[in-house]
Amino acid sequence: IGGGPEYQKIRNLVASFGLDSLFYCTGKISFKDIPAYINASDVCLALFDRAYRPFRKYSFFYSPMKIAEYMACGKPVIASNFGNLKNYIVNGKNGYLINESSVDQLVMVLQKLIKERKKINKMGRLNIRLVRELYSWDKINTRILARFEKGT
Repeated sequence: IGGGPEYQKIRNLVASFGLDSLFYCTGKISFKDIPAYINASDVCLALFDRAYRPFRKYSFFYSPMKIAEYMACGKPVIASNFGNLKNYIVNGKNGYLINESSVDQLVMVLQKLIKERKKINKMGRLNIRLVRELYSWDKINTRILARFEKGT
């Protein structure tokens, strides 16, 4: 989902592996329509280029909002294994962490999940529970206010 600068590169990569029938690259869509697209997916990817200069320069490794959205929709997440992304995914439990530049790792994990429908469902249920318990706005606001009250 999205039409950023890597859109065509991703489409070309998918096509080069003959996976067109398994991927649907939407391009840019309205924010209100995103949950419907996420829910049409079996597995969601949050792969970010660790070599991207702003990430290296500012030690910023992307917002986990996309991961939280995927988790809230009950989807296993395959994410890059660096930065704060590692705080949200536990390998084999609610998704997988991989090196985003390793096509072999991505293919291996996707093949594993495609063959194990029950695992996809189990990971999805865990992700819904985790979002409710840890990442809902009520939980986040409570943690922020607690820190504010402590003066930290």
